[in-house]
Amino acid sequence: MSAPATMSDCSMPLGEFVAAGHLSNARLRFNDRAAIGAENGCLSSGSNEGDVSNEGDVRALHATRLALMLAREMARLDEDSVDASSLQLDHFSVRLQQRGEAAANNDPVGEDGDDDLDSMVAAIFGDPDEDERQQDAGVAPGAAIRPSTASEIMTVLGVDFDPASVLNNGSLSLPQSSLPLLQILGNHLLAIYSRGDGQTTLSLITQSIEPRREEASERHPPKQPALEGSSAFAALLESGEHPTSVCRLLADLVDPTAERPLRSFDDAIRDLEQMAALPQIFLFDPGSDFFASPVHFGQRCYGRAAELTTLLALPARLDPSRGPSSVDKVEVALVSGVAGSGKTILVHNFGSFLEGLGWTVFRATFEREREHSSREIVASLFEELVAHVVIDAERGQRAIEAISEALDRESLASLANFIPSIRDLFPGVDGDSPLLAEAEVSHWQLFILLSKLLGVLLTLDHRMMICLDNLQWCDGSTIELIKELIGCAGQGRQNILFVGMYRDDEVDGTHPLAGQVAALRNDNGVRLTQVKLSSLPKEDIADMIMSELRLPRRLVLGLGDVVHKKTSGHALFVVQVLNSLVRDSTIAFSPRKRRFDWDETKITSLKTLDSVASLIVANLSSLQPEALQSLRILSCFGVQCNLSLLEYISGPFVPEKGIGSYLPDLAKAGVVEESGPSIFFAHDLIQQRVYNHIPVEERMRLHLDLGTAIAVKIGLDSSISKQSLEAAVEGLILDDESCDGLSYPLVAIATNQVNLAGPKSVSERSQQIQFARWNLRAGNDAKKRTNFQAALHYYKSGMQFLGGDELWAEDSSQLCHDLHEGAALAMFAMGGCELASEQASIIIDHVAFEDSLRAQYIRIRSLDSLGRYEECVSTGLDVLRRLEFDIPTEPNPADVIKTLRATANAASAYSFDQLTTVSEITDSKKRDTYKIAEGLIVGCYRSASPSTPLVACAFANHSLKHGICDQTAVAYMLLGYLRMSLEGKWVEGKHWGSVVLRMLEKAKYRTLSMSRMDTMCTMYVNVMYYPFTITAFRLLKLYERQMALGDVESAYHSLTFHLTISLYGGENLSLLQNSMVELVGSMVKHSKEGAKLALSNLLLVDCLMGNSEREFPDLDGIYDERTLLADSQVKTNVRLVEEIHTRRFIAAFWMGDYAEALKCSKEIEALPSFRMHKIQLVFHSFFLGLISFQRYRDGEGEQWLEGGKKALEKMEVWAVCCPQSFENKWRLLEAECFASNCHVRAAKNAYERSILTARGHGLVHEMALAFEMYGKYLQSIVELPAATEAYQSAHTFYVQWGATAKAERLRKEHNLEVQHGLSGLGDAGSTKRKA
Repeated sequence: MSAPATMSDCSMPLGEFVAAGHLSNARLRFNDRAAIGAENGCLSSGSNEGDVSNEGDVRALHATRLALMLAREMARLDEDSVDASSLQLDHFSVRLQQRGEAAANNDPVGEDGDDDLDSMVAAIFGDPDEDERQQDAGVAPGAAIRPSTASEIMTVLGVDFDPASVLNNGSLSLPQSSLPLLQILGNHLLAIYSRGDGQTTLSLITQSIEPRREEASERHPPKQPALEGSSAFAALLESGEHPTSVCRLLADLVDPTAERPLRSFDDAIRDLEQMAALPQIFLFDPGSDFFASPVHFGQRCYGRAAELTTLLALPARLDPSRGPSSVDKVEVALVSGVAGSGKTILVHNFGSFLEGLGWTVFRATFEREREHSSREIVASLFEELVAHVVIDAERGQRAIEAISEALDRESLASLANFIPSIRDLFPGVDGDSPLLAEAEVSHWQLFILLSKLLGVLLTLDHRMMICLDNLQWCDGSTIELIKELIGCAGQGRQNILFVGMYRDDEVDGTHPLAGQVAALRNDNGVRLTQVKLSSLPKEDIADMIMSELRLPRRLVLGLGDVVHKKTSGHALFVVQVLNSLVRDSTIAFSPRKRRFDWDETKITSLKTLDSVASLIVANLSSLQPEALQSLRILSCFGVQCNLSLLEYISGPFVPEKGIGSYLPDLAKAGVVEESGPSIFFAHDLIQQRVYNHIPVEERMRLHLDLGTAIAVKIGLDSSISKQSLEAAVEGLILDDESCDGLSYPLVAIATNQVNLAGPKSVSERSQQIQFARWNLRAGNDAKKRTNFQAALHYYKSGMQFLGGDELWAEDSSQLCHDLHEGAALAMFAMGGCELASEQASIIIDHVAFEDSLRAQYIRIRSLDSLGRYEECVSTGLDVLRRLEFDIPTEPNPADVIKTLRATANAASAYSFDQLTTVSEITDSKKRDTYKIAEGLIVGCYRSASPSTPLVACAFANHSLKHGICDQTAVAYMLLGYLRMSLEGKWVEGKHWGSVVLRMLEKAKYRTLSMSRMDTMCTMYVNVMYYPFTITAFRLLKLYERQMALGDVESAYHSLTFHLTISLYGGENLSLLQNSMVELVGSMVKHSKEGAKLALSNLLLVDCLMGNSEREFPDLDGIYDERTLLADSQVKTNVRLVEEIHTRRFIAAFWMGDYAEALKCSKEIEALPSFRMHKIQLVFHSFFLGLISFQRYRDGEGEQWLEGGKKALEKMEVWAVCCPQSFENKWRLLEAECFASNCHVRAAKNAYERSILTARGHGLVHEMALAFEMYGKYLQSIVELPAATEAYQSAHTFYVQWGATAKAERLRKEHNLEVQHGLSGLGDAGSTKRKA
């Protein structure tokens, strides 16, 4: 049975407490707030005696904490003007709390839940070499004190002056003393440290030590110089009873002749606080190595307590125990400041602390003038992330299974191009995803796959911090990728933290990072914390000096002030100045003073260079020439370099002993640091100054030598020659280039070196061509890894080597062609369509037509993406005609119908299996031809070109003759679509829809064409044969599949169509509105043209719901529907023009404004795209038919009756195609026709059948419409109660649909009483019985 939890408070005279030996009790505890101080909580190591095991150290620490309490109490008496000059130890009492062991375990005194952040900061400010120093002091690292056998634990709560101990007859009477008050404090502290009885004085100790000192010096001459300063310091130190820091404090308190006598209680208290808070640094004597090893500043975090506290709040907020509201956002921190302000070391220490708590920290650093390598840096980070998770024995198999479940084989193959280690984890994944050949999907495919991968890894109970340094040097597309990953991968998770660092003086309003930071700030799913580092104040510089030199603050304040004045507090400058003072022995250990010493006057007078850069260069001048040359070579590779790369560097420019032999000295000098397989410059400013200090000519020559040496070692030229031969023999094209196993990083490194040398460094034509080929190879390799930014950089660099005038010379024509083609493709992939079009035009102008087909395709696609549809169509038609496609220049309707029929007849000769069997097209010209035809069709469709049917027929005939490929599905779909639209061949349309679906099933999304085709076929053909619910579901699944493949454009079109069909199918408008708002917001970032189309549907929903205050997103000057229509008309985007007029027509119909609806209808019918069938046309015919019958019954003329009958006939045909979608509409038009012809009974039956059919198919909105039309008819035949009942039911179902504006208009128009509950179904039955 455990002991009862007992607790009692008591007090004891201070002298008696010390004399009793309680300070040696390992089980003694102190109230940290009282023993260290609230203001120093952040400096506390957060540990009690558990960090100390040596009995002497235990007593010294306890004595220091007790001494601090006494000093504070005496300072309080001094402030209260109490004469304490003659007080003895026993005039003070120690407040104690005695607790049984159970109570001590259950209710530890001094622990405060609010101190969590203080403890975290303290851990970061702690000494990183603490374990080593404990060993030097004879303390086992991490060992705990063996507790005494006593069952009670005492906790010291405080020290108080006890007036009762000196009261005489009711008044305070103290014997007078001539000693200064600080000396009295010194004597009291000496008694505490010396186990005294409260009467020990310094003079007694000094007298007892002097004879022993003289006797010892006669027998053994001193090995160390005699101690300078006060004899009190020497006497205390030679007694061997106290740490040096205690001896210095006591001597400076009691001896006026001391080196730095204490002048105030504040100084004494501050010394004691430092010793109590960080005893390993400021109390205990360091090991023997401390003074023998050179001091090196800058290895730890100094000051910045406020900034660290801000950062430490982030993991605290991610603690799920604080409630769900604490993890509802992604935590992102951005740390900014000028170069050398200490951003990296601050975040590094923060990360190291989190690692101690079980977090895993992943770090990546972007480099100056290497923005093109940004994507590779992110790839390396993910390589490390995957490797870390999988290596974990506990989670590895679980991680592999989770990744396999989230990503199919095709997705893994695509991801392997970015993260090669995926192939090692999943054997059989070849990393050769077919879709990846389509450059325009690769960027978004990568983003989606990385989001999924990160999401999977975060489900494995890993707490991760992703740290990205020097974001100002990250390219724009990668910054966008990072921002999107933050938003998509981390939402709602409590185990990930993103921290970025950047130089704010290099990021202005036009920098890509500025826009992404603003986007993060406005993102509701992100909690952004921004920390700005300013210059170090004097206090932080003093902290740096006192921590490294292990001295009290009062001794270093003067030096800190001098350094601050010379450096203005610039963190790196401060570190460099202090290290230079140590190297020059201006700051050096003084054996006589037993501490580091310096001459402040001398330091003040020293001439300091005006900048940290100048100081860095000056400090490097002391290196031996071979070490400096090694450093120069390393600087050519940037801030960091893989150590294995040194094996590839050889030549006369390399020091004889090799670079590696000089690395230890460079590391010792603090210039470089080794970490794992890499060597780093201690700061990028050091690398920059070393690099810039190399003369320009020498630097160019050094880059050339390095690049050539590496290329020779890896056989780069022979590899390129072999690939060229294979391409010539096998007819391979750029996208299908075989991989020879040559390391991409080494190819890139060699190429980077010659690029840094630049075209001016070489004059021989053969060498210019050689280096251009290197760039082509590096660009192709980067493109295969989806790094289009790097690929574009290499392609452009290759062009620069070929020169302006000789760019298209005969000896480099093909090479120039390949470089321009690669650049055009990379530009298009990154969304630079204007530049891609220009680049493609350059190729077209310089090569033969048959060699320009790929450039033609890029230009056509670029023009389409830019919204220049007419130019896109004219360009594409010209190309196909030159390829001998039979497309008339001035087609007439008769020619179109004739061509359609001839093509259909030709296709009828092929069986279903023959039509759906796809051949593999290996000929590059044929493949490019098919791509051009497909790209042209997309442009024709958008612009409603009259050539669309002829292009589709020509493409279908070409495929039947030369081989069916994936793109042929586009021609099949259009053939069926056109036969439906122009000739009403609905059965044939269904046949071609089935053909396309079979091709899609076989292809399994092998190409981008198949992905797009599924959306188009579903929306324009198969929507007429399948219920709205099935069509909407298929489109939603298409969206998910296309997003997974990175085909974002098709995915958003699928989602737009899904919402459109859901709207026409009666989905709740409130839900649709939310989805549409989200869709438009997403599409603005990816496709503004697509966003405009989605916005049109949103405006229709707003109208029905009564929302007239829609704020438009950023669409380049478009702020309302009027400007949206004007923009689409200028760009000849006929499809969007038709969509806007159709929206206005439908809105006017629903709101009962038939005059406005008819006006919009005329606008629609005047468009060239009107005859082309689409689901909107079905509703146009339906609503126009209803209006026509109403106008006829209103006496407007016979022509309206004929118009209504035409709509009825169309709807009857469509009802046969898909009864679930169209039968209720046919029945309602039939009812209106009967009503117009005065067939009352037939009309009522038809209205009721329309209502019941709509109900059966879940079309709540059209059930409401049928009730409304029925009410109008009943009102016209003066059956007013029944009419009111029908209107009431219509109102009920409009409300259920969410069309509140429509419902309210109906209520006001017919003076309805709003009823709760749905009565419509009963109404339908009762009305029928009455009839």
